[in-house]
Amino acid sequence: RSQRLRRRAANVATAAGLDEVQCYPFLSRGQLDAFGAWPGDADEPIHAVKLANPLDGEAPFLRRSLLPGLVAAAQRNVSRGLTDLALVEFGAVFELGTGGRIGTDAVPPLATRPGDEALAEIDASIPPQPTRAAAVLLGDAVAKQPGEHPRHYDWADALDAARTVAGAIPVELIVRQGAHRAFHPGRTAELCVDVSGELEVVGVAGELLPELVADHHLPGRVAAFELDL
Repeated sequence: RSQRLRRRAANVATAAGLDEVQCYPFLSRGQLDAFGAWPGDADEPIHAVKLANPLDGEAPFLRRSLLPGLVAAAQRNVSRGLTDLALVEFGAVFELGTGGRIGTDAVPPLATRPGDEALAEIDASIPPQPTRAAAVLLGDAVAKQPGEHPRHYDWADALDAARTVAGAIPVELIVRQGAHRAFHPGRTAELCVDVSGELEVVGVAGELLPELVADHHLPGRVAAFELDL
């Protein structure tokens, strides 16, 4: 069921005009701290799974958010002259879990099948990997044409895109003023769902911080959202 719903959400998002991409899950310490992990994170270094043998020594951490990879993908496209972008990704993030410990003390022998206890220990050592959906929108939502002025993407487009993804499941999002370390403080919305009469935060939408946009050499405003599917 979870795979079916994720595929439906992806199909609806691409049908609505977003281009689906897949980004590497490896991040640097700077990316982790700039984008955080979730709305309401304290302004302190983000804890993440660190690889013992990373492909790139500058990016040894597994992502806690999809936004850093999407912003990097947008940066590569802009550097090649593509400035009107609506990129979306459906993928896993990697949490530390309750114990904060990843891996096992010993590696089981290769010649025989591990016992049930060893397999249970291995399964328990794998970090939680919830699936998220995220998007970044920049440039013109409507191109300049005869009789019509161009319109740039803004926070309202990010909110509409998040509602489009949630509506495919279907889930109704409740929107309220929010805060996120990577988002403009006056243009950020928390996305919530009603769970037995209580609101649970399941995402964020709005416009990224201007200084973060400038650091990545992106033009104008950049709207974005991220949802925990």
